[in-house]
Amino acid sequence: MIQAVLQSDFIKMPWKNGRGVTNEISIFPAGAKIEKNDFLYRLSSAPIEQDSDFSLFPGKQRLLTPVKGAGFKLNSKVYEKFEVADFSGGEKTHCSLLKGPVLDFGVLFDPVKVKAKARILHLKSQFSFALDPEQIYFFTVLEGELEHEGQKLKELESLHYQGEASCQLIPVKSAVLFYLGLLLKNG
Repeated sequence: MIQAVLQSDFIKMPWKNGRGVTNEISIFPAGAKIEKNDFLYRLSSAPIEQDSDFSLFPGKQRLLTPVKGAGFKLNSKVYEKFEVADFSGGEKTHCSLLKGPVLDFGVLFDPVKVKAKARILHLKSQFSFALDPEQIYFFTVLEGELEHEGQKLKELESLHYQGEASCQLIPVKSAVLFYLGLLLKNG
């Protein structure tokens, strides 16, 4: 299965701490609720307008990257545009903006039940590679555009691969992508 996840599929909702709004891009399993913390993984994006503490998600791990803006400092570590922060969702985390507002892209996952691998891909031409059909993949556009079956995927839209043995990514001119590989652990 290869599925495009478009902005029209996003669900806008308040942050758990009430200090902002996020766009939920994907959540698994279907029907899971962020407020119940009963999900295995969730992809989302949010503007961060001011310095603040992040919502707590006990038992979850976070991957977070600035997509627009200069970046942020999480507790004492600085993350610039397209650098991926990896930290505990249950740990108190203070976000300080470096030079004004930031748009972020983030993943929350249950590290007991899900193994996650992430990296940033900078594509200037068509790119093909093998996938593990046992894993779930998301290729999310952070900058630029991807083409898929005649449709252009824009910022924060994703290609979701599941049960596939290979992948072909076609950037329109160039694109920066967030690559996410997820393996659901047995038991």
